[in-house]
Amino acid sequence: MQAKAVNEFNRNVLMLARAGTGKTYTVAQKIVEADRLGIEADKILCLTFTVKAADELKDDILKYCGDFRPEVYTIHGFCYKLMREYGRRTGKFSDKQIADEIDEGEILKAILNDYIASGDYKTADGTVPIQTKNLVKAVSMIKHRRAEAGYNYFSPSGYGAAINSLADSSKEFRDCFIVKSGAARYTDENLIGFLKAKGSEFMEKYRFVLNSSALCDFDDLIFSAREIISDINYQKSAYKLI
Repeated sequence: MQAKAVNEFNRNVLMLARAGTGKTYTVAQKIVEADRLGIEADKILCLTFTVKAADELKDDILKYCGDFRPEVYTIHGFCYKLMREYGRRTGKFSDKQIADEIDEGEILKAILNDYIASGDYKTADGTVPIQTKNLVKAVSMIKHRRAEAGYNYFSPSGYGAAINSLADSSKEFRDCFIVKSGAARYTDENLIGFLKAKGSEFMEKYRFVLNSSALCDFDDLIFSAREIISDINYQKSAYKLI
């Protein structure tokens, strides 16, 4: 079955196997075969979910392929590469750095604290009660629901519809707003109500802070890359093997 996966170049291949059974080895052998067939290294793209997996694949390629070096990235690393290439050609995105979940959480809570100060979002003690990681997750879900509805990433439209859709139909989204205080456990309905009323403004403020700080979050990487690939200003010859 490994040989079958290695030697198939006319159809897509899905390999399902447990950890430690040789998936990375098989991919490396497929790259050896691609080299033998004359496929150029820069026409091969390897994507992984984690840095660890990317490093393991690079090690195997070095072991079995020598100087034949195809492109190997995590998914987010590849999207960042697209942003940098596009930035050099158009002047957009070129100076962006990646905001991690801690950066995201700090920015989001700072924006919400401004709304608390103005009275638009009411909390018991004047602080944001939900966990930072849950706030980051909720914002990510809003972005993805908006993208699923077909809105262009660079457009300011669609946030309100995405928030209302999630609040009305997604238990996972509502679970982001569960607050644990000692033995008490409740849902922050005030925050959900605030987002339904002013979510579009809130999301645009978040985007503005990221842009003004030359930052993008992990979701921005994915959605920006999708828009870049469809932009007529971005032109790159197709990969022959992914």
